[in-house]
Amino acid sequence: MMTSAPHTIGDSTALLPQPLRAAAWSVRREIWEHRFLIGAPVGVAALVVVVFVVGWPFGIGAAIAGDFAASHKGMGMALDFATFLCMVTGGISAIFYCLEALHGERRDRSILFWKSLPVSDTETLLTKLAVPMVVIPMVVVVAVVALCTLLLAISSAIVAVEGHTIAALWRAGGFPLRFSCLSYALLVSAVWYAPIYCGLLLVSVWAKYTPFLCVALPIILSVAADKLVFHDQRITGFYLYRLFGWLEEALRLDKAGLPIARDPERFFSCPGLWLGLATAIVLFVAAVYRRRRASPF
Repeated sequence: MMTSAPHTIGDSTALLPQPLRAAAWSVRREIWEHRFLIGAPVGVAALVVVVFVVGWPFGIGAAIAGDFAASHKGMGMALDFATFLCMVTGGISAIFYCLEALHGERRDRSILFWKSLPVSDTETLLTKLAVPMVVIPMVVVVAVVALCTLLLAISSAIVAVEGHTIAALWRAGGFPLRFSCLSYALLVSAVWYAPIYCGLLLVSVWAKYTPFLCVALPIILSVAADKLVFHDQRITGFYLYRLFGWLEEALRLDKAGLPIARDPERFFSCPGLWLGLATAIVLFVAAVYRRRRASPF
C-alpha cells in the first residue's frame, strides 16, 4: 500500500528556519498528546458562559445591569472573576502537564521512539518547558479574550432588550487595560514559576510511579514538621512565597492586598527572581541528564 508524501501546502511552519520548524512541530506534538492544555481553559470558559446565562434571572443580571450609576461595576467584577478562573485553570494545567510530560513517555515506552528522532534531550526539554511558560499563557489569553467578549455581547443583548444603553457596559469591560494587565501577570508569573516547572519536569523523568505523590508528599511532610516539630513557619512561608511572591514583587498592593499598579523595576531587581532562575537552570540540567539515562518501565 503506497503512502502519499507529507502535505506541505498550508503548513504554517514551512517558512521557518529548520531549528524553529522542529521546535514548532515539537510543540504541536505536545498539544496533540495533551489535549487538556487547550481543553481545560476552553472548558472552564464555556462553563462560565453557561453559568452566566443560566444565572442571569437569579441575580447575576441584577448585579451587572442594576446599578447604572456605578458604571456597571458588577460587569467588571464578573469579568475579573472569569479572568481569574482561566488563569487558575492554566496554572493547574501547567502543573499536571509538567508532571506527566516525561513520565508518560516512559510509562507507555514511547521514549524509545522519541529518542530515535533527530532531536536532542536538551531541545526536547526546552520544548516541554516552553509549554507551561509560553503555550499555556497564550491559550489563557485567547480564552479570556473570547470569554470576556462573549460575556459582554450576551450582557449587551439582554441589557438592550431591557431598554438600557450598552455603551457604559463595554466601558466597564476595560479591554485595553484588562488584557495589558493580564499579559503582564502571565509574563511575570511564568518567569517566577520557572524553577517550579523545571523541578516538576525533573520529578516527571525521575519518578517511576505517581509523580504527583512524589511532589506532594515531601511538601506535606515538611509543612507538618515545620509546624509540629520545629514550631516554626519558615518552610511554609517559603512555599507560599514561591507560589504567590510574584504578586508582591511585581505589583504594588494597597492595604487590602489588591493590586493598584505594576512595578516591573522591583520585580526584575528582586533577589528571589534571580535565585529562582539559577535554581531553574540547575534543575533543568539535571532533568536533561536524567532523561539521557531514562528507560521505560
